[in-house]
Amino acid sequence: MQSVISKLVTPSAARNLLGPGPQLRGGSWELCYGTIISGFTPNRGSKQLDEAMRQLVSSIQDTNPGLRATGNPVNISVGGRAAKSMEMLGKSLIRVNGEPIAERIRLVALQGKGSLVLYMAFVAPDADFDSMRSTFDRIMRSFAAR
Repeated sequence: MQSVISKLVTPSAARNLLGPGPQLRGGSWELCYGTIISGFTPNRGSKQLDEAMRQLVSSIQDTNPGLRATGNPVNISVGGRAAKSMEMLGKSLIRVNGEPIAERIRLVALQGKGSLVLYMAFVAPDADFDSMRSTFDRIMRSFAAR
């Protein structure tokens, strides 16, 4: 699976806590609050969104041990296009008393041009996620694939 990060959005409240944006550690980006918008080409050139979502979730879990799905992908629409959405729980980079706090990720995938699959990953500590949900929803509603 090939992937390139195309845009990062970090809410201003998180910038005050984390600095100007995600941190690069060990060759990978780490994000505590915000949105990753990117795209990838699924293995075997699959044009099925269900299979692409499975590959995306597997790839994310490979790089984030302990991250688990809270349910199955659900059908939604983004910019008039069919999309899949699911939420995952894991451990944040943020620590309280030396222990990582719970983190929630909402993953949204939709078909781009050709075999490209676009995705958005909305990330926040689990305790803050519901208060950020409306911001994440506005980002998702404003997304226009070209």
